Amino acid sequence: MSLGKKILLVFLPLFTLALAVAGLYAYMRRMPAPMARQIIRPAWTQPVLVEPGDVFEIVLHCKGKPEVERVAINNTAAPAELDYKVKVDGVAFNEKTGRAVITVRAPKITPAAVYDLSVWFRDESMLLHDRQVNAVAVREARGDSFSFAVVSQFAFRADVDNPAQRRKKIRAVFEELNLMNPDFVVATGGISEGIWSGSDDAQTLHRLVEDHLQVPLFMLPNEDDTGRVALLGRTLRPANALWSRVAHDRRFRFRHRGVTFIGADTYSCADRSRRVIARNDSAPGCISASELKWVDRQLQSAARRETPAVLFTHHSPARARWTSDQGLDVEVFEPQSQEKLLDLVRRHGAAAAFSGHVQRDTLERAAGASALFVTTGSGKGLTAADAPALRLVTVTRGVLDMDSISYVNKPASLPLGKVTASFRNPNDGKARANTITVNNGLKRPLENMALTAVMARREDNAPYEIKGGARAAQAYGVSSQFVMLTFDLEPGEKRVFEIK
Repeated sequence: MSLGKKILLVFLPLFTLALAVAGLYAYMRRMPAPMARQIIRPAWTQPVLVEPGDVFEIVLHCKGKPEVERVAINNTAAPAELDYKVKVDGVAFNEKTGRAVITVRAPKITPAAVYDLSVWFRDESMLLHDRQVNAVAVREARGDSFSFAVVSQFAFRADVDNPAQRRKKIRAVFEELNLMNPDFVVATGGISEGIWSGSDDAQTLHRLVEDHLQVPLFMLPNEDDTGRVALLGRTLRPANALWSRVAHDRRFRFRHRGVTFIGADTYSCADRSRRVIARNDSAPGCISASELKWVDRQLQSAARRETPAVLFTHHSPARARWTSDQGLDVEVFEPQSQEKLLDLVRRHGAAAAFSGHVQRDTLERAAGASALFVTTGSGKGLTAADAPALRLVTVTRGVLDMDSISYVNKPASLPLGKVTASFRNPNDGKARANTITVNNGLKRPLENMALTAVMARREDNAPYEIKGGARAAQAYGVSSQFVMLTFDLEPGEKRVFEIK
C-alpha cells in the first residue's frame, strides 16, 4: 500500500469525525441573533418600570466612552404614534468591561404605556443607532397599592402537535394578563415544555412576547429553559445558548414603588454545564456560591434601605424535599445550598419568596423565617380547567401579607383577577379541613367550573363532607385524597365551600 493511501486511511476518518462535530456544533448554535446589539440593558424580557419623571439607566457595549446624541422612547402600539425625547443626565464608561451606563430621565408628561427605546450615539467617532422593543414601561401612580402576577409553567413549545394551536394558547394567556393589567409579571421557570427543538421555539416565543404581551415580563430559567435538545435518543444541553441568546441574564433585580424584587438562578451550580443528561433527571435546585453572594448583596441593600424585599426562584428555598401526589419522596433542592439560601432569607427578613418547580399551589412559613413561601402550580394537578396557574399579588403601602396573595386558575378567555379561588389552608395535601372561597367578578354566569382540593388521605378512606352546593368526586393517592369540585356561578356570586 502506497504512503498516500495509508495517509488517506488514517486522516479520512478523522476528517469525517471533525466535520460531523463541526456540523453538530453549528446546529447547536443555530440560535436567533440577540435582540440587542449594543444595548445590554434594558432587555426585552425585563422592561424598565418607571413613573413619569423617574430616572433609569441604559447599559451599552462600547469600545470607548460614547457621545450620546439622542435618546427617545416610542409607543408604536398607540393609535397615533407617540415619540418622546429623553433627557440624558450623565454617561459613565468602564474600560475593563467595555460597558457604558447612560443615566436618563423619563419626561414628566409621558403617558402610561410600554415603549420602544432608541439610542443614537457616537462610538469612536462612528454614529450608531440601536433600538429595543418594549424596553421601557411607564406606569401612572396608582395610589397606595399595586399588583404583580407570578406564573409558572407557560410550557410553550412551538413544534409539538399543532403549532398554531400552541401559539394561540400562549396568545390567550398573554391577552388575559393584559386584561388583568398588573404592574409586571414574573415567570418562575417552565417557559418551555420539556425539550426545546432549538432556535425556532425560542424565536417564536420571543415574537409572541414582543407582539402580544403589553405587561412587563421578568423570567427565570428552570432545568429545561436553559436549552435542551433531543438528538439520537439523548438529551443535550448546549451550554445555555438558548436562554442567553434570547432572554439574556438568568437573574434580575429592580426596585418598584418602594419594594425590591430579586430573581435568582437556582439552577446555577457548576455541574449544570454538563452536556449529556439522563432523561429521568429530576433536576433538583442547586445555587452556586457566586449566586448566593449576589443574593446576599441584594438582600442586604434592601435591608439598609429599610425597604421590603421579595425573592423569586424556580426551586423553593423553604424545603429540600417534597412528597409527590403518588407518595414518592422527591429531592427538590440540593440540601446544603438550599439551607444557605434559606438562611439568607431568614437573616435579611425578606417579605416573601415565590417559586415553582413542584407544580403545587402552597403558602407556608419556614422555621425561623418571617417570609411567606409561595409555590405556584402549573394547573395540571390542581384543576382540569386550565394551565398555567398563577398568583395575583397586591402590595399596599409596601406591605405584602397572606390575605393579599390570591390564587387564579381558570379557563382561558376569562379576565384574570375577576374569577378567583382562595384556600384558608395550604392546598398541599396535608390539611384535614379547608375552606375555599370562589368569586365570579364577571357580569355573566359561569358553568362547570372545576377546582380540586388536595386533602390528607383519611385512614379509612372515608369521603370528605362538602358544603356549599358543589358536585363532587373523590380520588385517592398514596398519601393524598383529591376532592374534585364542579360548580356553577351566577354573575357577581361569591361561594364558600367547606370541606371536612
